[in-house]
Amino acid sequence: MNLKSIFLQNVNQSKSPPHSFAYLMMGVFFLLSACSNTQTIEPIGTVEPPLVSVKQSTISPKVEKVEKVEKVEKVEKKSAEFNRTKSKITDKKKPITKKNLSKAKTAKKISTKQKPPITKLKPIKLKKQHEKTIVETPKIIFQITDLPLNIGKNWVLSKESNTNSNVNQVDQCELSYRKRLMEDGQGETSVRLFISTDQIIIKTGSNIDLSYKQTGLTIDKLNQQPIENLFDEQSIAYKKNYKTLIKTMLEGKVAELSLGFWPSWPITHPYKINFELRELPNAYQALNTCIKLEQN
Repeated sequence: MNLKSIFLQNVNQSKSPPHSFAYLMMGVFFLLSACSNTQTIEPIGTVEPPLVSVKQSTISPKVEKVEKVEKVEKVEKKSAEFNRTKSKITDKKKPITKKNLSKAKTAKKISTKQKPPITKLKPIKLKKQHEKTIVETPKIIFQITDLPLNIGKNWVLSKESNTNSNVNQVDQCELSYRKRLMEDGQGETSVRLFISTDQIIIKTGSNIDLSYKQTGLTIDKLNQQPIENLFDEQSIAYKKNYKTLIKTMLEGKVAELSLGFWPSWPITHPYKINFELRELPNAYQALNTCIKLEQN
């Protein structure tokens, strides 16, 4: 309330005439003081209203809007940069014209001319795992007068008639394995192995009994070659299957001989002895050389 309203309120409240002049003078005084001082006098007992705290709920929507605007601006910047790079790439690509095509064709022709010549290589044949590699053996040079000839530790090349079944018993080139000993049921007996160009003969010092089963010659772990027939009472011969047997012997490592002997009563079991075959390829080659020298 201002001074004017207070004055009028006091005049209305004063009903007695003696105080009217006094009140009038007080009103004039208050008016003059009001005019001289521009500040408004607030009534006593009035309290300033408390400051109202601004809630976060009124501000948060604005903040969210600002964040959304910033995100939109970032996306727009990224899209603008992408469009710029895309435009640069498209600017680099030249339009396809007849001139460009002709240039490309000439460039291809030049590049093909500059390539070095391709040398054709012969295909290499690889051997399968189950195929055995045959190593060429060195040739043994000798004359007939050099016989008998020792080949390795076990074989001897000579001209004898051990493998000749003819009555005349003409000497011929043959291989012989060194003398071995094996059991015959009564003790030990000598064993000799002979190879000629058409048969293999094994001679012993005891009578051989063909009634024993599983007797014959076995190369490594292959099937056993049964005895074909007796060369005499103390010897066996392989003539029918000579080619297959000599081939397996040349490729093999060990030959196992199994024989039964007579007389041995009661019948027990056959006896076995081994022959080393690693040096046979060299010896067999020397045998063929010896036959050629004989023919000359």
